[in-house]
Amino acid sequence: MEKMEQNIGLKFLEDQEIERQRIARELHDSTVQNLTMLIHKAELCFKLIEKDPVQAQLEIRTMSEALRSSINEMRDIIYNLRPMALDDLGLQEALERYIAQTMLQHEITLKLSTSGKQFELLPIVNTTLFRIITEACNNAVKHGNPKEIHISLVYGDGFLECSVEDDGIGFEVKENAGIKNFGLSIMKERTHLLKGEFLVWSEIGRGTKVQVKIPVL
Repeated sequence: MEKMEQNIGLKFLEDQEIERQRIARELHDSTVQNLTMLIHKAELCFKLIEKDPVQAQLEIRTMSEALRSSINEMRDIIYNLRPMALDDLGLQEALERYIAQTMLQHEITLKLSTSGKQFELLPIVNTTLFRIITEACNNAVKHGNPKEIHISLVYGDGFLECSVEDDGIGFEVKENAGIKNFGLSIMKERTHLLKGEFLVWSEIGRGTKVQVKIPVL
């Protein structure tokens, strides 16, 4: 048992390191490159101000749009690192905000349903469940090509069951649900750290369902 717990801990640390590398890539590939481009444009504007004021104004307008884009990208990264709405609003309200934001960015319908009597969760449990659910949604959006995603929260007697189901293209679970699939792997590890159960169902042409059930004392 001790060896198994150690292996789980090491695996989770490895997953965290992979997550940090992913964030670093996002920052390098988008924000850092945009800021570098803005430096070059600013230097160009200094040269154009006297020679070609009209072109300088056009360049400044382009810089303004790029700055807005970089700010939005940074907001998304910060939000993913720590969804601040969780602290003030709780899991359900944070998910509703996530749904609204995702539907603005993608041509897809997301729905949230709840059943049972709601109860308070520890902040770390809220955060972990939020990350599992949003990771499942993000995977569906990126890889499943769905028209609709349904998120369900079931508050039971001593447990909370969360599921994310989409009507996308699906995949072969046996081939893709192992350690190599980082998205599924980290969701599974996070669920196990909450002493919960993690299940994935998927079929080609019939969508995917990710289900998490955790005990709540």
